[in-house]
Formats: sequence, C-alpha cells, structure tokens
Amino acid sequence: MKHWITSLMVTAALLVGAGGSHVWAAKSFSQPVSGSYITQKYGKQHRAIDYQRYKHDKGFVGSIGDGKVIKVKRDAKCAYGWHVMVDHGDGYVSVYSHLSGISVLQGQKVKKGKKIGNMGKTGRVHAKYPILHLEVIKDGKKINPSSVMK
Repeated sequence: MKHWITSLMVTAALLVGAGGSHVWAAKSFSQPVSGSYITQKYGKQHRAIDYQRYKHDKGFVGSIGDGKVIKVKRDAKCAYGWHVMVDHGDGYVSVYSHLSGISVLQGQKVKKGKKIGNMGKTGRVHAKYPILHLEVIKDGKKINPSSVMK
C-alpha cells in the first residue's frame, strides 16, 4: 500500500509545478479572421475549417498565435494555392491556404493577430467569393481548429 501511495505522490509531483499550476498547458489560439462566416466545418472528409467573406472583400487573415513562419508558397496551381505555415511550438502548426496576398516572409516571427495575408481564391477552390482554408496540426496530425481557438 505504501508503494502505491508513494507512486501516486511522485506522479502528482510530476504533473503539478510550483504553486499548484499544471506543468502542461493547452495552447489557446484566436480566430484568424473576423467578419467572415464558416462555409465548411472540420470533419472526416475535411480536416480544416473554411471561412468565406461576403462578396469580393479579400479580408485580413491574422496568425492564430505567436510563432515562426516556416513556409511561404506562392503557387496558384497547387491545391492550397498561395499558402503560409506557422510553427507555434509544442507541436502546433497552422496552415493558411488560398490566400490572394501574403504579408510575411519565411523565417519571420509573428505575434497572435499579425497579418499573414488576405483571403483569396488561389489553388483548387470552387467558391464564388474569397475564402480561407485553415488547418491546425498537432504533432503531425490534423486536429479540429475549433478545439484550440477561442
């Protein structure tokens, strides 16, 4: 019985830092756009969230969190079109696709809300108006962006 209690106490000590705060912390990201609506939610066949603007307004796309730009690609013919990838640390990467303009450079550090670019229709898009296809990757696997955004 003493061994079990000791193991439990050691486990608790590893999970709780000084002052009773947890050692781990879930990332909390913000929405990448405002004034837009969701046209396609995350699901089995669509591992992202698609946002669309009203009419031809190419809305501002902001970084969902602090991080470093790890990829900038301006290729209207690739499926993602013009797109940007940001590494947020702790295994999190965000991907912003179908952009009409890109405002960051590869290797650049960005803050939450920093302009990444503008919504667009580059790549394989069948939308009437500009969109943003947002993916969030955790440890190499696509996750539901809504699960980590406020």
